[in-house]
Amino acid sequence: MGRELAYTLTLPLTAVIGLGHLVLVLLSVVTTVNVIGVPLLALSLVAARGLGTVNRRLARGLLGAPITDPAPFRPGRGVFRRMGAALTDVTGWRAVAHAVVRLPAAVLALAAAAGLWGGGLILLVSPVWRGRPDAALLSPAGLVLLLLALWGLRLALAPERLLARTLLGMSASEARIRRLERARAFAADDAVARLRQVERDLHDGTSARLVTLAMTLGLAREELELGHLDRARPLVEGAHRDAKETVAELRDLIRGILPPALDQGLETALATLAARTPIPVRLTTDLPERPDPSIEVVAYFCAAELLANVVRHSGARHASVDVRDSDGRLTLVVGEDGAGGAVMGSGSGLRGLAARTGAVDGTIDVRSPAGGPTVITLALPAEDAAMLRDGLRMLLTARGHDVVAAVGDGEALRAAEVVTQIMGAGRRAEALAALTSREHDVLALMAEGRSNTAIAGALFLSYGSVEKHVSQIFAKLGLPPSDDDHRRVLAVLRRLQA
Repeated sequence: MGRELAYTLTLPLTAVIGLGHLVLVLLSVVTTVNVIGVPLLALSLVAARGLGTVNRRLARGLLGAPITDPAPFRPGRGVFRRMGAALTDVTGWRAVAHAVVRLPAAVLALAAAAGLWGGGLILLVSPVWRGRPDAALLSPAGLVLLLLALWGLRLALAPERLLARTLLGMSASEARIRRLERARAFAADDAVARLRQVERDLHDGTSARLVTLAMTLGLAREELELGHLDRARPLVEGAHRDAKETVAELRDLIRGILPPALDQGLETALATLAARTPIPVRLTTDLPERPDPSIEVVAYFCAAELLANVVRHSGARHASVDVRDSDGRLTLVVGEDGAGGAVMGSGSGLRGLAARTGAVDGTIDVRSPAGGPTVITLALPAEDAAMLRDGLRMLLTARGHDVVAAVGDGEALRAAEVVTQIMGAGRRAEALAALTSREHDVLALMAEGRSNTAIAGALFLSYGSVEKHVSQIFAKLGLPPSDDDHRRVLAVLRRLQA
Protein backbone atom coordinates (compact mmCIF):
# COMPACT_ATOMS: atom_id res chain seq x y z
CA MET A 1 0.00 0.00 0.00
CA GLY A 2 2.90 2.35 0.71
CA ARG A 3 4.22 1.86 -2.83
CA GLU A 4 0.82 2.60 -4.33
CA LEU A 5 0.62 5.82 -2.31
CA ALA A 6 4.16 6.72 -3.43
CA TYR A 7 3.14 6.14 -7.05
CA THR A 8 0.11 8.37 -6.57
CA LEU A 9 2.33 11.14 -5.19
CA THR A 10 4.48 10.97 -8.35
CA LEU A 11 1.44 11.38 -10.59
CA PRO A 12 1.31 15.20 -10.51
CA LEU A 13 4.94 15.46 -11.66
CA THR A 14 4.73 12.80 -14.38
CA ALA A 15 1.33 14.05 -15.57
CA VAL A 16 2.61 17.63 -15.86
CA ILE A 17 5.71 16.50 -17.73
CA GLY A 18 3.53 14.38 -20.01
CA LEU A 19 1.19 17.32 -20.62
CA GLY A 20 4.11 19.55 -21.53
CA HIS A 21 5.40 16.89 -23.87
CA LEU A 22 1.98 16.63 -25.50
CA VAL A 23 2.10 20.36 -26.21
CA LEU A 24 5.50 19.84 -27.85
CA VAL A 25 4.15 16.97 -29.95
CA LEU A 26 1.13 19.02 -31.00
CA LEU A 27 3.38 21.92 -31.95
CA SER A 28 5.57 19.54 -33.95
CA VAL A 29 2.58 18.11 -35.81
CA VAL A 30 1.30 21.60 -36.64
CA THR A 31 4.71 22.72 -37.93
CA THR A 32 5.27 19.64 -40.08
CA VAL A 33 4.07 21.69 -43.03
CA ASN A 34 7.48 23.33 -42.77
CA VAL A 35 10.82 21.56 -42.86
CA ILE A 36 11.51 22.39 -39.21
CA GLY A 37 8.52 20.47 -37.90
CA VAL A 38 9.64 17.04 -39.16
CA PRO A 39 12.88 16.76 -37.14
CA LEU A 40 11.11 18.35 -34.17
CA LEU A 41 8.43 15.66 -34.32
CA ALA A 42 11.11 12.95 -34.57
CA LEU A 43 12.84 14.31 -31.46
CA SER A 44 9.47 14.49 -29.69
CA LEU A 45 8.83 10.80 -30.38
CA VAL A 46 12.29 9.83 -29.12
CA ALA A 47 11.55 11.83 -25.97
CA ALA A 48 8.17 10.10 -25.71
CA ARG A 49 9.93 6.73 -25.67
CA GLY A 50 12.11 7.94 -22.80
CA LEU A 51 9.11 9.28 -20.89
CA GLY A 52 7.35 5.98 -21.46
CA THR A 53 10.36 4.14 -20.01
CA VAL A 54 10.16 6.22 -16.81
CA ASN A 55 6.40 5.62 -16.46
CA ARG A 56 6.83 1.91 -17.19
CA ARG A 57 9.49 1.51 -14.50
CA LEU A 58 7.38 3.41 -11.97
CA ALA A 59 4.34 1.25 -12.71
CA ARG A 60 6.39 -1.94 -12.56
CA GLY A 61 8.28 -1.01 -9.39
CA LEU A 62 5.54 0.70 -7.36
CA LEU A 63 2.34 -0.83 -8.71
CA GLY A 64 3.72 -4.30 -9.39
CA ALA A 65 2.32 -4.27 -12.92
CA PRO A 66 3.79 -7.09 -15.06
CA ILE A 67 5.08 -5.01 -17.98
CA THR A 68 7.61 -6.37 -20.46
CA ASP A 69 10.07 -3.92 -21.98
CA PRO A 70 9.45 -3.27 -25.69
CA ALA A 71 12.10 -3.75 -28.32
CA PRO A 72 14.92 -1.19 -28.14
CA PHE A 73 15.04 1.70 -30.57
CA ARG A 74 17.21 0.85 -33.57
CA PRO A 75 17.99 3.95 -35.62
CA GLY A 76 19.52 3.53 -39.03
CA ARG A 77 22.70 5.11 -40.29
CA GLY A 78 22.51 8.68 -41.42
CA VAL A 79 20.30 11.58 -40.44
CA PHE A 80 17.35 10.70 -42.68
CA ARG A 81 17.28 7.04 -41.61
CA ARG A 82 17.40 8.03 -37.95
CA MET A 83 14.59 10.48 -38.52
CA GLY A 84 12.53 7.91 -40.40
CA ALA A 85 13.06 5.31 -37.67
CA ALA A 86 11.91 7.81 -35.03
CA LEU A 87 8.81 8.85 -36.99
CA THR A 88 7.75 5.23 -37.51
CA ASP A 89 8.58 4.08 -33.98
CA VAL A 90 5.44 2.36 -32.70
CA THR A 91 6.66 2.43 -29.10
CA GLY A 92 7.06 6.22 -29.23
CA TRP A 93 3.56 6.75 -30.60
CA ARG A 94 2.10 4.41 -27.99
CA ALA A 95 3.86 6.43 -25.28
CA VAL A 96 2.23 9.57 -26.69
CA ALA A 97 -1.16 7.86 -26.60
CA HIS A 98 -0.50 6.84 -22.99
CA ALA A 99 0.22 10.44 -22.04
CA VAL A 100 -3.11 11.49 -23.56
CA VAL A 101 -5.42 8.87 -22.09
CA ARG A 102 -3.76 8.69 -18.69
CA LEU A 103 -4.83 12.20 -17.66
CA PRO A 104 -8.34 11.14 -16.52
CA ALA A 105 -6.87 8.08 -14.79
CA ALA A 106 -4.33 10.25 -12.98
CA VAL A 107 -7.05 12.68 -11.87
CA LEU A 108 -9.12 9.76 -10.54
CA ALA A 109 -6.17 8.35 -8.57
CA LEU A 110 -5.26 11.75 -7.12
CA ALA A 111 -8.88 12.44 -6.14
CA ALA A 112 -9.13 9.05 -4.44
CA ALA A 113 -5.89 9.61 -2.55
CA ALA A 114 -6.89 13.12 -1.47
CA GLY A 115 -10.40 12.09 -0.50
CA LEU A 116 -9.57 8.88 1.33
CA TRP A 117 -6.12 9.49 2.80
CA GLY A 118 -6.29 13.26 3.13
CA GLY A 119 -9.90 13.41 4.23
CA GLY A 120 -9.43 10.48 6.63
CA LEU A 121 -6.43 12.09 8.33
CA ILE A 122 -8.18 15.45 8.63
CA LEU A 123 -11.28 13.91 10.20
CA LEU A 124 -9.21 11.68 12.48
CA VAL A 125 -7.32 14.60 14.03
CA SER A 126 -10.24 17.05 13.90
CA PRO A 127 -10.68 17.05 17.72
CA VAL A 128 -7.12 18.35 18.04
CA TRP A 129 -7.24 21.22 15.57
CA ARG A 130 -10.87 22.20 16.04
CA GLY A 131 -10.85 22.10 19.83
CA ARG A 132 -14.58 21.38 20.11
CA PRO A 133 -16.10 18.38 21.96
CA ASP A 134 -18.46 17.53 19.15
CA ALA A 135 -15.50 17.21 16.77
CA ALA A 136 -14.69 13.89 18.41
CA LEU A 137 -17.64 12.45 16.55
CA LEU A 138 -15.73 12.94 13.29
CA SER A 139 -12.79 10.77 14.32
CA PRO A 140 -14.60 7.43 13.68
CA ALA A 141 -15.54 8.68 10.21
CA GLY A 142 -11.88 9.51 9.55
CA LEU A 143 -10.85 6.05 10.74
CA VAL A 144 -13.38 4.48 8.37
CA LEU A 145 -12.00 6.51 5.46
CA LEU A 146 -8.45 5.42 6.28
CA LEU A 147 -9.53 1.80 6.34
CA LEU A 148 -11.31 2.24 3.02
CA ALA A 149 -8.21 3.92 1.61
CA LEU A 150 -6.32 0.62 1.76
CA TRP A 151 -8.56 -0.82 -0.96
CA GLY A 152 -10.03 2.31 -2.48
CA LEU A 153 -6.68 3.61 -3.73
CA ARG A 154 -5.83 0.24 -5.24
CA LEU A 155 -9.16 0.24 -7.06
CA ALA A 156 -8.63 3.82 -8.23
CA LEU A 157 -5.19 2.88 -9.63
CA ALA A 158 -6.63 0.01 -11.69
CA PRO A 159 -6.97 2.22 -14.81
CA GLU A 160 -3.34 3.30 -14.40
CA ARG A 161 -2.23 -0.32 -14.28
CA LEU A 162 -4.30 -1.21 -17.31
CA LEU A 163 -3.03 1.72 -19.39
CA ALA A 164 0.59 1.10 -18.44
CA ARG A 165 0.35 -2.59 -19.25
CA THR A 166 -1.46 -1.95 -22.54
CA LEU A 167 0.43 1.05 -23.94
CA LEU A 168 3.86 1.02 -22.30
CA GLY A 169 4.72 -2.66 -22.52
CA MET A 170 5.50 -4.89 -25.44
CA SER A 171 2.75 -5.01 -28.02
CA ALA A 172 1.14 -8.28 -29.03
CA SER A 173 2.96 -8.32 -32.36
CA GLU A 174 6.32 -7.64 -30.70
CA ALA A 175 5.71 -10.40 -28.17
CA ARG A 176 4.81 -12.76 -31.00
CA ILE A 177 7.97 -11.86 -32.93
CA ARG A 178 10.17 -12.27 -29.85
CA ARG A 179 8.57 -15.64 -29.15
CA LEU A 180 9.23 -16.75 -32.73
CA GLU A 181 12.83 -15.55 -32.54
CA ARG A 182 13.39 -17.46 -29.31
CA ALA A 183 11.76 -20.53 -30.84
CA ARG A 184 14.04 -20.28 -33.86
CA ALA A 185 17.12 -19.96 -31.64
CA PHE A 186 16.05 -22.92 -29.52
CA ALA A 187 15.35 -25.05 -32.60
CA ALA A 188 18.83 -24.32 -33.93
CA ASP A 189 20.52 -25.07 -30.60
CA ASP A 190 18.44 -28.20 -30.14
CA ALA A 191 19.38 -29.46 -33.60
CA VAL A 192 23.09 -28.92 -32.86
CA ALA A 193 22.77 -30.67 -29.50
CA ARG A 194 21.01 -33.64 -31.10
CA LEU A 195 23.66 -33.97 -33.78
CA ARG A 196 26.39 -33.90 -31.13
CA GLN A 197 24.54 -36.54 -29.12
CA VAL A 198 24.23 -38.77 -32.18
CA GLU A 199 27.92 -38.29 -32.96
CA ARG A 200 28.84 -39.11 -29.34
CA ASP A 201 26.65 -42.22 -29.32
CA LEU A 202 28.11 -43.44 -32.60
CA HIS A 203 31.69 -42.73 -31.54
CA ASP A 204 31.50 -44.12 -28.00
CA GLY A 205 29.11 -47.02 -28.66
CA THR A 206 28.65 -48.35 -32.16
CA SER A 207 32.07 -47.32 -33.46
CA ALA A 208 33.86 -48.99 -30.56
CA ARG A 209 31.82 -52.18 -31.01
CA LEU A 210 32.61 -52.27 -34.73
CA VAL A 211 36.33 -51.90 -34.00
CA THR A 212 36.12 -54.78 -31.52
CA LEU A 213 34.17 -56.82 -34.07
CA ALA A 214 36.80 -56.21 -36.75
CA MET A 215 39.62 -57.22 -34.38
CA THR A 216 37.77 -60.38 -33.34
CA LEU A 217 37.15 -61.38 -36.96
CA GLY A 218 40.81 -60.72 -37.73
CA LEU A 219 41.88 -63.07 -34.95
CA ALA A 220 39.38 -65.66 -36.17
CA ARG A 221 40.79 -65.43 -39.69
CA GLU A 222 44.33 -66.00 -38.41
CA GLU A 223 43.21 -69.03 -36.46
CA LEU A 224 41.40 -70.40 -39.53
CA GLU A 225 44.50 -69.91 -41.67
CA LEU A 226 46.47 -71.95 -39.12
CA GLY A 227 43.74 -74.63 -39.13
CA HIS A 228 42.75 -74.07 -35.49
CA LEU A 229 39.02 -74.55 -35.88
CA ASP A 230 38.45 -75.07 -32.17
CA ARG A 231 40.05 -71.70 -31.43
CA ALA A 232 38.31 -69.90 -34.28
CA ARG A 233 34.81 -71.10 -33.35
CA PRO A 234 34.47 -69.11 -30.05
CA LEU A 235 35.91 -66.04 -31.76
CA VAL A 236 33.32 -66.25 -34.53
CA GLU A 237 30.56 -66.79 -32.01
CA GLY A 238 31.70 -63.75 -30.03
CA ALA A 239 31.84 -61.70 -33.24
CA HIS A 240 28.33 -62.83 -34.11
CA ARG A 241 27.09 -61.83 -30.67
CA ASP A 242 28.82 -58.43 -30.94
CA ALA A 243 27.28 -57.88 -34.37
CA LYS A 244 23.76 -58.52 -33.05
CA GLU A 245 24.34 -56.21 -30.10
CA THR A 246 25.65 -53.52 -32.46
CA VAL A 247 22.56 -53.88 -34.64
CA ALA A 248 20.38 -53.50 -31.52
CA GLU A 249 22.27 -50.34 -30.53
CA LEU A 250 21.84 -48.93 -34.01
CA ARG A 251 18.11 -49.63 -33.86
CA ASP A 252 17.85 -47.85 -30.52
CA LEU A 253 19.81 -44.93 -31.95
CA ILE A 254 17.56 -44.74 -35.01
CA ARG A 255 14.49 -44.94 -32.79
CA GLY A 256 15.85 -42.01 -30.77
CA ILE A 257 16.29 -39.90 -33.90
CA LEU A 258 12.85 -40.59 -35.38
CA PRO A 259 10.78 -43.58 -34.24
CA PRO A 260 9.70 -45.74 -37.19
CA ALA A 261 6.29 -46.16 -35.50
CA LEU A 262 5.58 -42.47 -36.23
CA ASP A 263 5.22 -43.41 -39.90
CA GLN A 264 1.96 -45.09 -38.91
CA GLY A 265 0.71 -42.17 -36.83
CA LEU A 266 1.02 -40.69 -33.36
CA GLU A 267 -1.39 -43.20 -31.82
CA THR A 268 0.71 -46.18 -32.92
CA ALA A 269 3.95 -44.53 -31.78
CA LEU A 270 2.52 -43.72 -28.34
CA ALA A 271 1.12 -47.25 -28.02
CA THR A 272 4.60 -48.63 -28.73
CA LEU A 273 6.09 -46.21 -26.22
CA ALA A 274 3.54 -47.19 -23.55
CA ALA A 275 4.21 -50.88 -24.12
CA ARG A 276 7.96 -50.37 -23.64
CA THR A 277 7.57 -48.40 -20.39
CA PRO A 278 8.43 -50.53 -17.30
CA ILE A 279 5.28 -49.46 -15.38
CA PRO A 280 1.67 -49.89 -16.60
CA VAL A 281 0.57 -46.97 -18.80
CA ARG A 282 -3.07 -46.35 -19.74
CA LEU A 283 -3.23 -44.75 -23.20
CA THR A 284 -6.28 -42.81 -24.45
CA THR A 285 -6.31 -41.20 -27.89
CA ASP A 286 -8.92 -39.20 -29.76
CA LEU A 287 -7.49 -37.82 -32.99
CA PRO A 288 -10.08 -37.57 -35.78
CA GLU A 289 -7.40 -36.27 -38.15
CA ARG A 290 -3.68 -36.86 -38.18
CA PRO A 291 -1.73 -33.84 -36.87
CA ASP A 292 1.12 -32.16 -38.70
CA PRO A 293 4.22 -34.45 -38.78
CA SER A 294 6.38 -31.91 -36.95
CA ILE A 295 3.77 -31.67 -34.18
CA GLU A 296 3.66 -35.47 -33.95
CA VAL A 297 7.42 -35.56 -33.41
CA VAL A 298 7.26 -32.94 -30.66
CA ALA A 299 4.34 -34.68 -28.93
CA TYR A 300 6.05 -38.08 -29.09
CA PHE A 301 9.37 -36.96 -27.66
CA CYS A 302 7.65 -34.92 -24.93
CA ALA A 303 5.62 -37.98 -23.94
CA ALA A 304 8.76 -40.14 -24.02
CA GLU A 305 10.68 -37.73 -21.77
CA LEU A 306 7.78 -37.36 -19.34
CA LEU A 307 7.34 -41.13 -19.04
CA ALA A 308 11.08 -41.54 -18.54
CA ASN A 309 10.92 -38.98 -15.73
CA VAL A 310 8.01 -40.89 -14.19
CA VAL A 311 10.04 -44.10 -14.13
CA ARG A 312 13.24 -42.48 -12.84
CA HIS A 313 12.04 -39.94 -10.28
CA SER A 314 8.40 -40.21 -9.22
CA GLY A 315 8.14 -43.71 -7.76
CA ALA A 316 4.73 -44.06 -9.43
CA ARG A 317 3.02 -47.42 -9.89
CA HIS A 318 0.76 -46.34 -12.74
CA ALA A 319 0.81 -43.67 -15.42
CA SER A 320 -1.60 -42.40 -18.03
CA VAL A 321 -1.26 -40.68 -21.38
CA ASP A 322 -4.21 -38.89 -22.93
CA VAL A 323 -3.93 -37.22 -26.33
CA ARG A 324 -6.79 -35.58 -28.16
CA ASP A 325 -7.53 -32.87 -30.71
CA SER A 326 -9.71 -30.05 -29.40
CA ASP A 327 -10.39 -26.74 -31.19
CA GLY A 328 -7.43 -27.05 -33.52
CA ARG A 329 -4.92 -27.81 -30.74
CA LEU A 330 -3.34 -31.11 -29.83
CA THR A 331 -3.59 -31.68 -26.08
CA LEU A 332 -1.23 -34.19 -24.46
CA VAL A 333 -1.87 -35.02 -20.79
CA VAL A 334 0.55 -37.24 -18.88
CA GLY A 335 -0.44 -38.21 -15.34
CA GLU A 336 1.03 -40.46 -12.66
CA ASP A 337 0.35 -41.43 -9.03
CA GLY A 338 3.85 -40.79 -7.70
CA ALA A 339 5.24 -38.56 -4.96
CA GLY A 340 4.54 -35.30 -6.79
CA GLY A 341 6.47 -32.10 -6.13
CA ALA A 342 7.52 -31.51 -9.74
CA VAL A 343 8.30 -27.81 -10.29
CA MET A 344 9.06 -26.10 -13.57
CA GLY A 345 12.22 -24.43 -12.27
CA SER A 346 13.60 -27.34 -10.25
CA GLY A 347 15.54 -28.96 -13.09
CA SER A 348 16.39 -28.73 -16.75
CA GLY A 349 13.93 -31.43 -17.86
CA LEU A 350 10.68 -29.47 -17.58
CA ARG A 351 12.37 -26.28 -18.75
CA GLY A 352 13.58 -28.15 -21.82
CA LEU A 353 10.05 -29.39 -22.49
CA ALA A 354 8.73 -25.84 -22.13
CA ALA A 355 11.29 -24.62 -24.66
CA ARG A 356 10.53 -27.51 -27.02
CA THR A 357 6.78 -26.83 -26.95
CA GLY A 358 7.35 -23.09 -27.21
CA ALA A 359 9.32 -23.67 -30.42
CA VAL A 360 6.03 -24.67 -32.09
CA ASP A 361 3.95 -22.05 -30.26
CA GLY A 362 2.76 -24.52 -27.62
CA THR A 363 2.28 -24.27 -23.85
CA ILE A 364 2.91 -26.51 -20.85
CA ASP A 365 1.05 -26.64 -17.53
CA VAL A 366 2.43 -28.52 -14.51
CA ARG A 367 0.20 -29.51 -11.58
CA SER A 368 2.16 -31.57 -9.06
CA PRO A 369 1.27 -31.04 -5.38
CA ALA A 370 3.41 -32.69 -2.72
CA GLY A 371 2.26 -36.27 -2.33
CA GLY A 372 0.86 -36.38 -5.87
CA PRO A 373 -0.72 -36.97 -8.20
CA THR A 374 1.14 -35.19 -10.99
CA VAL A 375 -0.63 -34.03 -14.15
CA ILE A 376 1.35 -32.31 -16.92
CA THR A 377 -0.60 -30.87 -19.86
CA LEU A 378 0.92 -29.82 -23.16
CA ALA A 379 -1.10 -27.87 -25.71
CA LEU A 380 0.32 -27.84 -29.24
CA PRO A 381 -1.05 -26.39 -32.48
CA ALA A 382 -2.45 -29.28 -34.53
CA GLU A 383 -1.25 -27.59 -37.73
CA ASP A 384 2.30 -26.31 -37.44
CA ALA A 385 2.06 -24.86 -40.96
CA ALA A 386 -0.67 -22.46 -39.83
CA MET A 387 1.53 -21.24 -36.99
CA LEU A 388 4.46 -20.66 -39.32
CA ARG A 389 2.19 -18.90 -41.80
CA ASP A 390 0.90 -16.55 -39.13
CA GLY A 391 4.42 -15.99 -37.89
CA LEU A 392 5.60 -15.14 -41.40
CA ARG A 393 2.78 -12.65 -41.82
CA MET A 394 3.61 -11.12 -38.41
CA LEU A 395 7.31 -10.82 -39.18
CA LEU A 396 6.70 -9.24 -42.58
CA THR A 397 4.11 -6.80 -41.24
CA ALA A 398 6.41 -5.75 -38.41
CA ARG A 399 9.09 -4.92 -40.94
CA GLY A 400 6.83 -2.64 -42.96
CA HIS A 401 5.85 -4.97 -45.82
CA ASP A 402 2.39 -4.83 -47.35
CA VAL A 403 0.90 -8.20 -46.47
CA VAL A 404 -2.66 -8.34 -47.79
CA ALA A 405 -3.51 -12.02 -47.31
CA ALA A 406 -2.31 -15.26 -45.82
CA VAL A 407 -0.75 -18.30 -47.46
CA GLY A 408 -2.59 -21.56 -47.78
CA ASP A 409 -6.17 -22.72 -47.90
CA GLY A 410 -6.63 -21.17 -51.32
CA GLU A 411 -5.47 -17.69 -50.21
CA ALA A 412 -2.59 -15.64 -51.58
CA LEU A 413 0.27 -13.72 -49.98
CA ARG A 414 1.62 -10.56 -51.56
CA ALA A 415 4.56 -9.03 -49.76
CA ALA A 416 7.43 -7.13 -51.27
CA GLU A 417 10.01 -9.31 -49.57
CA VAL A 418 8.36 -12.59 -50.57
CA VAL A 419 7.95 -11.57 -54.20
CA THR A 420 11.56 -10.40 -54.27
CA GLN A 421 12.74 -13.72 -52.86
CA ILE A 422 10.71 -15.72 -55.38
CA MET A 423 11.94 -13.69 -58.33
CA GLY A 424 15.46 -13.61 -56.94
CA ALA A 425 15.64 -17.40 -56.78
CA GLY A 426 15.48 -17.60 -60.56
CA ARG A 427 18.16 -14.93 -60.94
CA ARG A 428 20.45 -16.73 -58.48
CA ALA A 429 20.05 -19.98 -60.44
CA GLU A 430 20.96 -18.18 -63.67
CA ALA A 431 24.01 -16.59 -62.03
CA LEU A 432 25.23 -19.97 -60.76
CA ALA A 433 24.71 -21.47 -64.19
CA ALA A 434 27.15 -18.88 -65.55
CA LEU A 435 29.98 -20.24 -63.37
CA THR A 436 32.55 -22.49 -64.96
CA SER A 437 33.19 -26.00 -63.64
CA ARG A 438 36.41 -24.84 -61.97
CA GLU A 439 34.55 -21.95 -60.32
CA HIS A 440 31.93 -24.42 -59.07
CA ASP A 441 34.73 -26.47 -57.51
CA VAL A 442 36.16 -23.38 -55.83
CA LEU A 443 32.72 -22.37 -54.53
CA ALA A 444 32.10 -25.89 -53.18
CA LEU A 445 35.36 -25.74 -51.21
CA MET A 446 34.42 -22.26 -49.98
CA ALA A 447 31.20 -23.79 -48.66
CA GLU A 448 33.36 -26.22 -46.64
CA GLY A 449 35.04 -23.25 -44.96
CA ARG A 450 38.37 -23.63 -46.81
CA SER A 451 40.72 -20.68 -47.14
CA ASN A 452 42.23 -19.67 -50.49
CA THR A 453 45.47 -21.42 -49.55
CA ALA A 454 43.63 -24.64 -48.73
CA ILE A 455 41.61 -24.40 -51.96
CA ALA A 456 44.84 -23.97 -53.95
CA GLY A 457 46.28 -27.10 -52.34
CA ALA A 458 43.13 -29.15 -52.91
CA LEU A 459 42.76 -28.19 -56.59
CA PHE A 460 46.50 -28.01 -57.37
CA LEU A 461 46.26 -24.34 -58.35
CA SER A 462 48.40 -21.34 -57.57
CA TYR A 463 47.23 -18.91 -54.93
CA GLY A 464 46.83 -16.19 -57.57
CA SER A 465 44.61 -18.43 -59.72
CA VAL A 466 42.35 -19.12 -56.75
CA GLU A 467 42.05 -15.41 -56.05
CA LYS A 468 41.12 -14.81 -59.70
CA HIS A 469 38.44 -17.54 -59.56
CA VAL A 470 37.02 -16.12 -56.33
CA SER A 471 36.84 -12.63 -57.88
CA GLN A 472 35.02 -14.06 -60.91
CA ILE A 473 32.54 -15.83 -58.62
CA PHE A 474 31.81 -12.60 -56.76
CA ALA A 475 31.33 -10.71 -60.02
CA LYS A 476 29.01 -13.29 -61.59
CA LEU A 477 26.91 -13.57 -58.43
CA GLY A 478 26.54 -9.78 -58.20
CA LEU A 479 28.48 -9.31 -54.95
CA PRO A 480 30.38 -6.01 -55.10
CA PRO A 481 33.01 -5.14 -52.50
CA SER A 482 31.44 -3.98 -49.22
CA ASP A 483 32.62 -3.11 -45.72
CA ASP A 484 29.35 -4.33 -44.20
CA ASP A 485 28.95 -7.76 -45.86
CA HIS A 486 31.08 -10.94 -45.93
CA ARG A 487 31.09 -11.85 -49.61
CA ARG A 488 32.34 -15.42 -49.12
CA VAL A 489 29.40 -16.17 -46.83
CA LEU A 490 26.94 -14.52 -49.21
CA ALA A 491 28.32 -16.52 -52.14
CA VAL A 492 27.88 -19.78 -50.24
CA LEU A 493 24.33 -18.74 -49.31
CA ARG A 494 23.54 -18.05 -52.98
CA ARG A 495 24.76 -21.57 -53.80
CA LEU A 496 22.59 -23.12 -51.07
CA GLN A 497 19.48 -21.08 -51.96
CA ALA A 498 19.53 -21.78 -55.67
